[in-house]
Amino acid sequence: MTSLRRLGRWIVRDRIVFGVCLAAAVYFAYHYGIETERPGVAYPEGWRGYFDQGAYLKMTKDLSSFDLPAADFLYGPGYPIVGVPSLWLGFDYDPYLLFNGLAVIFTVAATSVVARRVFGPTAGWLAPAALLFATPLVEYCTVPWNSTVSLVAASGLLLFSTAPRRPAWAWVLAGCLVGWGFAARYVDVFWLGALTLPPLVGLPWRRVVASAALVGCGALLFIAPVLYAHDHAFGDPFTTPYSLHLRDDGKSDEALSSYSLSQVPDAAFGMFVSPFLRGARYGGTPLLMAMFWVIAAPFAAVLAVIRGPRQCRWLIGVTTVAWLVAWVFYLSFRAVSAGAIQFGSLHYFKMWWPWIAILASGLAARAIDRTRVPSPAVGAAAVEATEA
Repeated sequence: MTSLRRLGRWIVRDRIVFGVCLAAAVYFAYHYGIETERPGVAYPEGWRGYFDQGAYLKMTKDLSSFDLPAADFLYGPGYPIVGVPSLWLGFDYDPYLLFNGLAVIFTVAATSVVARRVFGPTAGWLAPAALLFATPLVEYCTVPWNSTVSLVAASGLLLFSTAPRRPAWAWVLAGCLVGWGFAARYVDVFWLGALTLPPLVGLPWRRVVASAALVGCGALLFIAPVLYAHDHAFGDPFTTPYSLHLRDDGKSDEALSSYSLSQVPDAAFGMFVSPFLRGARYGGTPLLMAMFWVIAAPFAAVLAVIRGPRQCRWLIGVTTVAWLVAWVFYLSFRAVSAGAIQFGSLHYFKMWWPWIAILASGLAARAIDRTRVPSPAVGAAAVEATEA
Protein backbone atom coordinates (compact mmCIF):
# COMPACT_ATOMS: atom_id res chain seq x y z
CA MET A 1 0.00 0.00 0.00
CA THR A 2 2.88 2.35 0.75
CA SER A 3 4.29 1.80 -2.74
CA LEU A 4 0.88 2.51 -4.29
CA ARG A 5 0.55 5.74 -2.30
CA ARG A 6 4.01 6.81 -3.43
CA LEU A 7 3.10 6.02 -7.03
CA GLY A 8 -0.11 8.04 -6.70
CA ARG A 9 1.71 11.04 -5.23
CA TRP A 10 4.34 10.87 -8.00
CA ILE A 11 1.68 10.79 -10.73
CA VAL A 12 -0.09 13.82 -9.23
CA ARG A 13 3.18 15.75 -8.90
CA ASP A 14 4.28 14.97 -12.45
CA ARG A 15 1.96 17.19 -14.47
CA ILE A 16 2.70 15.61 -17.83
CA VAL A 17 2.09 12.06 -16.59
CA PHE A 18 -1.02 13.15 -14.72
CA GLY A 19 -2.29 14.94 -17.81
CA VAL A 20 -1.72 12.03 -20.18
CA CYS A 21 -3.31 9.58 -17.71
CA LEU A 22 -6.39 11.80 -17.46
CA ALA A 23 -6.55 12.27 -21.24
CA ALA A 24 -6.20 8.53 -21.82
CA ALA A 25 -8.97 7.73 -19.33
CA VAL A 26 -11.36 10.27 -20.85
CA TYR A 27 -10.62 9.29 -24.44
CA PHE A 28 -10.95 5.58 -23.71
CA ALA A 29 -14.30 6.16 -21.96
CA TYR A 30 -15.52 8.26 -24.89
CA HIS A 31 -14.41 5.72 -27.49
CA TYR A 32 -15.89 2.84 -25.55
CA GLY A 33 -19.18 4.71 -25.34
CA ILE A 34 -19.42 5.04 -29.13
CA GLU A 35 -17.93 1.61 -29.95
CA THR A 36 -20.41 -0.13 -32.25
CA GLU A 37 -18.87 -3.56 -31.68
CA ARG A 38 -19.99 -3.65 -28.07
CA PRO A 39 -22.72 -6.23 -27.36
CA GLY A 40 -26.18 -4.82 -27.91
CA VAL A 41 -25.15 -1.78 -29.97
CA ALA A 42 -25.01 -2.68 -33.68
CA TYR A 43 -26.37 -6.18 -33.06
CA PRO A 44 -27.11 -8.19 -29.91
CA GLU A 45 -23.97 -10.33 -29.66
CA GLY A 46 -21.47 -7.65 -30.67
CA TRP A 47 -17.88 -8.83 -30.28
CA ARG A 48 -19.14 -11.87 -28.35
CA GLY A 49 -20.08 -13.36 -31.71
CA TYR A 50 -16.55 -13.07 -33.11
CA PHE A 51 -14.36 -16.17 -33.12
CA ASP A 52 -11.41 -14.82 -31.10
CA GLN A 53 -13.41 -12.80 -28.61
CA GLY A 54 -16.01 -15.53 -28.18
CA ALA A 55 -13.21 -17.99 -27.42
CA TYR A 56 -11.69 -15.61 -24.85
CA LEU A 57 -15.07 -15.31 -23.15
CA LYS A 58 -15.57 -19.09 -22.98
CA MET A 59 -12.12 -19.48 -21.48
CA THR A 60 -12.79 -16.71 -18.95
CA LYS A 61 -16.00 -18.42 -17.84
CA ASP A 62 -14.20 -21.76 -17.56
CA LEU A 63 -11.33 -20.23 -15.58
CA SER A 64 -13.77 -18.46 -13.26
CA SER A 65 -15.04 -21.91 -12.22
CA PHE A 66 -11.50 -23.32 -12.05
CA ASP A 67 -11.91 -25.46 -15.15
CA LEU A 68 -10.52 -25.33 -18.68
CA PRO A 69 -11.61 -28.19 -20.96
CA ALA A 70 -9.47 -28.86 -24.03
CA ALA A 71 -12.36 -28.04 -26.37
CA ASP A 72 -12.46 -24.44 -25.08
CA PHE A 73 -8.69 -24.05 -24.70
CA LEU A 74 -8.14 -22.19 -27.97
CA TYR A 75 -5.72 -19.42 -26.90
CA GLY A 76 -3.17 -18.77 -24.20
CA PRO A 77 -4.84 -18.13 -20.82
CA GLY A 78 -2.88 -14.94 -20.10
CA TYR A 79 -5.61 -12.65 -21.45
CA PRO A 80 -8.82 -14.56 -20.61
CA ILE A 81 -7.77 -14.76 -16.97
CA VAL A 82 -7.83 -10.96 -16.56
CA GLY A 83 -11.62 -11.05 -16.96
CA VAL A 84 -12.16 -13.60 -14.16
CA PRO A 85 -12.38 -11.06 -11.29
CA SER A 86 -15.07 -9.14 -13.20
CA LEU A 87 -17.14 -12.29 -13.60
CA TRP A 88 -16.77 -13.07 -9.91
CA LEU A 89 -18.06 -9.56 -9.14
CA GLY A 90 -21.03 -10.06 -11.48
CA PHE A 91 -19.83 -7.72 -14.24
CA ASP A 92 -20.38 -10.05 -17.16
CA TYR A 93 -21.35 -7.53 -19.86
CA ASP A 94 -17.68 -6.89 -20.65
CA PRO A 95 -15.35 -8.60 -18.17
CA TYR A 96 -12.30 -7.14 -19.96
CA LEU A 97 -13.35 -3.49 -19.75
CA LEU A 98 -11.45 -2.57 -16.60
CA PHE A 99 -8.23 -4.24 -17.70
CA ASN A 100 -8.40 -2.78 -21.20
CA GLY A 101 -8.97 0.72 -19.86
CA LEU A 102 -6.14 0.46 -17.36
CA ALA A 103 -3.92 -0.98 -20.11
CA VAL A 104 -4.44 2.13 -22.25
CA ILE A 105 -3.77 4.48 -19.34
CA PHE A 106 -0.65 2.60 -18.27
CA THR A 107 0.70 2.34 -21.81
CA VAL A 108 0.28 6.05 -22.53
CA ALA A 109 1.84 7.01 -19.19
CA ALA A 110 4.77 4.61 -19.71
CA THR A 111 5.29 6.00 -23.21
CA SER A 112 5.56 9.51 -21.77
CA VAL A 113 8.09 8.48 -19.13
CA VAL A 114 10.25 6.40 -21.48
CA ALA A 115 10.26 9.10 -24.18
CA ARG A 116 11.35 11.68 -21.63
CA ARG A 117 14.11 9.44 -20.29
CA VAL A 118 15.48 8.70 -23.75
CA PHE A 119 14.85 11.89 -25.73
CA GLY A 120 14.04 14.61 -23.21
CA PRO A 121 11.00 16.56 -21.98
CA THR A 122 9.67 17.61 -25.39
CA ALA A 123 9.38 13.98 -26.46
CA GLY A 124 7.77 13.29 -23.09
CA TRP A 125 4.56 14.99 -24.17
CA LEU A 126 4.79 14.45 -27.94
CA ALA A 127 4.99 10.64 -27.74
CA PRO A 128 1.90 10.02 -25.57
CA ALA A 129 -0.12 12.56 -27.57
CA ALA A 130 0.80 10.83 -30.83
CA LEU A 131 0.12 7.38 -29.40
CA LEU A 132 -3.27 8.31 -27.97
CA PHE A 133 -4.69 10.50 -30.72
CA ALA A 134 -2.78 9.53 -33.89
CA THR A 135 -2.84 5.73 -33.72
CA PRO A 136 -5.69 3.19 -33.60
CA LEU A 137 -4.51 2.10 -30.13
CA VAL A 138 -7.76 2.84 -28.29
CA GLU A 139 -9.81 1.25 -31.07
CA TYR A 140 -7.82 -1.97 -30.70
CA CYS A 141 -8.13 -1.93 -26.92
CA THR A 142 -11.88 -1.33 -26.55
CA VAL A 143 -12.52 -4.63 -28.35
CA PRO A 144 -10.94 -7.55 -26.46
CA TRP A 145 -7.68 -8.78 -27.98
CA ASN A 146 -5.05 -10.92 -26.27
CA SER A 147 -2.33 -8.66 -27.73
CA THR A 148 -3.31 -6.11 -25.08
CA VAL A 149 -1.31 -8.17 -22.58
CA SER A 150 1.75 -7.96 -24.85
CA LEU A 151 1.18 -4.21 -25.12
CA VAL A 152 1.23 -3.82 -21.33
CA ALA A 153 4.22 -6.14 -20.95
CA ALA A 154 6.26 -4.30 -23.60
CA SER A 155 5.45 -0.92 -22.04
CA GLY A 156 6.44 -2.16 -18.61
CA LEU A 157 9.70 -3.60 -19.91
CA LEU A 158 10.58 -0.31 -21.59
CA LEU A 159 10.08 1.39 -18.22
CA PHE A 160 12.31 -1.23 -16.63
CA SER A 161 15.04 -0.93 -19.28
CA THR A 162 15.24 2.86 -18.95
CA ALA A 163 14.99 3.00 -15.15
CA PRO A 164 17.94 4.69 -13.42
CA ARG A 165 18.01 1.94 -10.75
CA ARG A 166 16.96 -1.72 -10.89
CA PRO A 167 16.72 -3.48 -7.54
CA ALA A 168 16.35 -7.25 -7.39
CA TRP A 169 12.55 -7.14 -7.31
CA ALA A 170 12.54 -5.14 -10.57
CA TRP A 171 14.36 -7.95 -12.38
CA VAL A 172 11.83 -10.46 -11.06
CA LEU A 173 8.97 -8.20 -12.14
CA ALA A 174 10.52 -7.90 -15.60
CA GLY A 175 10.58 -11.69 -15.79
CA CYS A 176 6.92 -11.78 -14.76
CA LEU A 177 6.05 -9.48 -17.66
CA VAL A 178 7.93 -11.73 -20.07
CA GLY A 179 6.15 -14.78 -18.67
CA TRP A 180 2.76 -13.07 -18.82
CA GLY A 181 3.41 -12.26 -22.47
CA PHE A 182 4.10 -15.95 -23.07
CA ALA A 183 0.88 -16.89 -21.28
CA ALA A 184 -1.11 -14.60 -23.58
CA ARG A 185 0.69 -14.87 -26.92
CA TYR A 186 3.36 -17.55 -26.84
CA VAL A 187 5.75 -16.29 -29.51
CA ASP A 188 5.84 -12.79 -28.04
CA VAL A 189 8.08 -14.19 -25.30
CA PHE A 190 11.02 -13.80 -27.71
CA TRP A 191 10.50 -10.09 -28.38
CA LEU A 192 9.68 -9.35 -24.74
CA GLY A 193 12.68 -11.32 -23.57
CA ALA A 194 14.90 -9.25 -25.85
CA LEU A 195 13.81 -6.10 -24.02
CA THR A 196 15.47 -7.38 -20.84
CA LEU A 197 18.89 -7.61 -22.54
CA PRO A 198 19.99 -3.94 -22.81
CA PRO A 199 20.14 -3.40 -19.01
CA LEU A 200 22.62 -6.30 -18.80
CA VAL A 201 25.15 -4.54 -21.04
CA GLY A 202 28.14 -3.33 -19.07
CA LEU A 203 27.37 -5.24 -15.88
CA PRO A 204 29.98 -7.52 -14.28
CA TRP A 205 29.42 -11.11 -15.37
CA ARG A 206 28.35 -12.15 -11.86
CA ARG A 207 25.60 -9.55 -11.89
CA VAL A 208 24.61 -10.58 -15.42
CA VAL A 209 24.13 -14.18 -14.27
CA ALA A 210 22.28 -13.14 -11.11
CA SER A 211 20.02 -10.69 -12.93
CA ALA A 212 19.25 -13.16 -15.72
CA ALA A 213 18.39 -15.77 -13.08
CA LEU A 214 15.95 -13.35 -11.42
CA VAL A 215 14.29 -12.68 -14.79
CA GLY A 216 14.05 -16.40 -15.42
CA CYS A 217 12.48 -17.03 -12.01
CA GLY A 218 9.89 -14.32 -12.62
CA ALA A 219 9.07 -15.72 -16.05
CA LEU A 220 8.68 -19.25 -14.69
CA LEU A 221 5.97 -18.06 -12.29
CA PHE A 222 3.77 -17.65 -15.37
CA ILE A 223 5.26 -20.13 -17.83
CA ALA A 224 5.16 -23.17 -15.53
CA PRO A 225 1.37 -23.04 -14.86
CA VAL A 226 0.70 -22.60 -18.58
CA LEU A 227 2.81 -25.65 -19.45
CA TYR A 228 0.98 -27.61 -16.78
CA ALA A 229 -2.35 -26.53 -18.29
CA HIS A 230 -1.13 -27.72 -21.70
CA ASP A 231 -0.18 -31.08 -20.27
CA HIS A 232 -3.50 -31.40 -18.49
CA ALA A 233 -5.56 -30.46 -21.57
CA PHE A 234 -3.51 -31.87 -24.46
CA GLY A 235 -1.30 -34.49 -22.85
CA ASP A 236 1.89 -32.59 -23.72
CA PRO A 237 3.23 -29.43 -22.04
CA PHE A 238 4.65 -28.19 -25.34
CA THR A 239 1.46 -28.59 -27.38
CA THR A 240 -0.27 -25.20 -27.53
CA PRO A 241 -3.91 -24.38 -28.23
CA TYR A 242 -2.92 -23.29 -31.73
CA SER A 243 -2.68 -26.98 -32.59
CA LEU A 244 -6.50 -26.85 -32.64
CA HIS A 245 -6.55 -24.02 -35.22
CA LEU A 246 -6.76 -26.16 -38.34
CA ARG A 247 -6.65 -25.13 -41.99
CA ASP A 248 -8.50 -26.78 -44.85
CA ASP A 249 -5.49 -29.01 -45.48
CA GLY A 250 -5.61 -30.26 -41.88
CA LYS A 251 -2.46 -28.44 -40.75
CA SER A 252 -2.53 -26.16 -37.72
CA ASP A 253 -1.25 -22.68 -36.93
CA GLU A 254 1.63 -24.39 -35.10
CA ALA A 255 2.94 -25.82 -38.39
CA LEU A 256 5.84 -24.05 -40.06
CA SER A 257 3.88 -24.17 -43.32
CA SER A 258 1.52 -21.56 -41.81
CA TYR A 259 4.35 -19.03 -42.13
CA SER A 260 5.96 -17.86 -45.34
CA LEU A 261 8.37 -15.00 -45.91
CA SER A 262 7.23 -14.84 -49.52
CA GLN A 263 3.88 -13.36 -48.47
CA VAL A 264 5.43 -10.57 -46.39
CA PRO A 265 5.55 -7.86 -49.12
CA ASP A 266 1.95 -8.48 -50.22
CA ALA A 267 0.65 -8.64 -46.65
CA ALA A 268 2.60 -5.53 -45.66
CA PHE A 269 1.18 -3.53 -48.56
CA GLY A 270 -2.34 -4.68 -47.79
CA MET A 271 -2.09 -4.10 -44.04
CA PHE A 272 -0.14 -0.87 -44.10
CA VAL A 273 -0.97 0.88 -47.40
CA SER A 274 -4.16 -0.36 -49.08
CA PRO A 275 -5.96 -3.72 -48.98
CA PHE A 276 -8.00 -2.83 -52.06
CA LEU A 277 -4.94 -2.40 -54.27
CA ARG A 278 -4.03 -5.98 -53.43
CA GLY A 279 -7.43 -7.31 -54.49
CA ALA A 280 -9.27 -7.33 -51.15
CA ARG A 281 -13.03 -6.85 -51.54
CA TYR A 282 -13.55 -5.60 -47.99
CA GLY A 283 -10.98 -3.36 -46.45
CA GLY A 284 -10.48 -1.31 -43.35
CA THR A 285 -8.17 1.44 -42.20
CA PRO A 286 -4.57 0.50 -43.10
CA LEU A 287 -1.87 1.40 -40.62
CA LEU A 288 -0.28 4.24 -42.57
CA MET A 289 -3.65 5.94 -42.96
CA ALA A 290 -4.09 5.90 -39.19
CA MET A 291 -0.46 6.74 -38.33
CA PHE A 292 1.44 7.84 -41.42
CA TRP A 293 4.32 9.08 -39.29
CA VAL A 294 5.38 5.47 -38.63
CA ILE A 295 7.69 5.82 -41.64
CA ALA A 296 9.84 8.22 -39.60
CA ALA A 297 10.51 5.68 -36.86
CA PRO A 298 13.21 3.55 -38.59
CA PHE A 299 15.15 6.66 -39.60
CA ALA A 300 14.77 8.04 -36.09
CA ALA A 301 16.12 4.77 -34.68
CA VAL A 302 19.21 4.86 -36.90
CA LEU A 303 19.87 8.49 -35.98
CA ALA A 304 19.34 7.77 -32.28
CA VAL A 305 21.76 4.82 -32.32
CA ILE A 306 24.41 6.98 -34.00
CA ARG A 307 23.90 10.30 -32.22
CA GLY A 308 21.46 9.63 -29.40
CA PRO A 309 22.16 9.36 -25.66
CA ARG A 310 25.04 6.94 -25.21
CA GLN A 311 23.41 5.12 -22.32
CA CYS A 312 20.31 4.40 -24.46
CA ARG A 313 21.91 3.18 -27.68
CA TRP A 314 21.76 -0.51 -26.82
CA LEU A 315 18.14 -0.14 -25.79
CA ILE A 316 17.23 1.67 -29.01
CA GLY A 317 19.07 -0.80 -31.22
CA VAL A 318 17.80 -4.00 -29.57
CA THR A 319 14.21 -2.78 -29.24
CA THR A 320 14.07 -1.61 -32.84
CA VAL A 321 15.43 -4.91 -34.15
CA ALA A 322 12.91 -6.80 -31.99
CA TRP A 323 10.10 -4.62 -33.37
CA LEU A 324 11.07 -5.21 -37.00
CA VAL A 325 11.63 -8.96 -36.58
CA ALA A 326 8.27 -9.30 -34.80
CA TRP A 327 6.46 -7.47 -37.60
CA VAL A 328 8.09 -9.61 -40.28
CA PHE A 329 7.11 -12.73 -38.33
CA TYR A 330 3.47 -11.72 -38.08
CA LEU A 331 3.34 -10.57 -41.69
CA SER A 332 4.50 -14.06 -42.68
CA PHE A 333 1.56 -15.66 -40.85
CA ARG A 334 -1.16 -17.11 -43.10
CA ALA A 335 -3.95 -15.20 -41.31
CA VAL A 336 -2.34 -11.82 -42.06
CA SER A 337 -3.32 -11.45 -45.70
CA ALA A 338 -3.92 -8.29 -47.71
CA GLY A 339 -7.56 -8.15 -46.64
CA ALA A 340 -7.12 -9.17 -43.02
CA ILE A 341 -7.67 -5.66 -41.67
CA GLN A 342 -11.42 -6.23 -41.71
CA PHE A 343 -10.90 -8.94 -39.09
CA GLY A 344 -8.80 -6.75 -36.81
CA SER A 345 -5.43 -8.23 -37.75
CA LEU A 346 -3.64 -4.95 -37.08
CA HIS A 347 -3.78 -5.97 -33.43
CA TYR A 348 -0.78 -8.24 -34.06
CA PHE A 349 1.33 -5.10 -34.40
CA LYS A 350 -0.02 -2.86 -31.64
CA MET A 351 2.46 -3.81 -28.90
CA TRP A 352 5.08 -1.83 -30.83
CA TRP A 353 3.08 1.34 -31.38
CA PRO A 354 4.38 2.94 -28.16
CA TRP A 355 7.97 2.35 -29.27
CA ILE A 356 7.22 3.77 -32.71
CA ALA A 357 5.68 6.84 -31.08
CA ILE A 358 8.74 7.23 -28.87
CA LEU A 359 11.15 7.06 -31.81
CA ALA A 360 9.14 9.42 -34.02
CA SER A 361 8.65 11.89 -31.17
CA GLY A 362 12.37 11.80 -30.47
CA LEU A 363 13.04 12.91 -34.03
CA ALA A 364 10.37 15.62 -33.85
CA ALA A 365 11.59 16.77 -30.44
CA ARG A 366 15.11 17.10 -31.82
CA ALA A 367 13.82 19.42 -34.55
CA ILE A 368 11.66 21.43 -32.11
CA ASP A 369 14.41 21.81 -29.53
CA ARG A 370 16.83 23.08 -32.17
CA THR A 371 14.54 26.02 -32.85
CA ARG A 372 14.72 27.11 -29.23
CA VAL A 373 17.44 29.07 -27.45
CA PRO A 374 17.39 27.50 -23.97
CA SER A 375 18.37 29.42 -20.89
CA PRO A 376 20.81 27.74 -18.47
CA ALA A 377 17.90 26.91 -16.16
CA VAL A 378 15.93 25.24 -18.96
CA GLY A 379 18.98 23.30 -20.07
CA ALA A 380 19.59 22.04 -16.53
CA ALA A 381 15.93 21.03 -16.25
CA ALA A 382 16.16 19.10 -19.51
CA VAL A 383 19.21 17.19 -18.30
CA GLU A 384 17.50 16.46 -14.99
CA ALA A 385 14.34 15.22 -16.75
CA THR A 386 16.35 13.02 -19.08
CA GLU A 387 18.09 11.36 -16.13
CA ALA A 388 14.85 10.90 -14.17
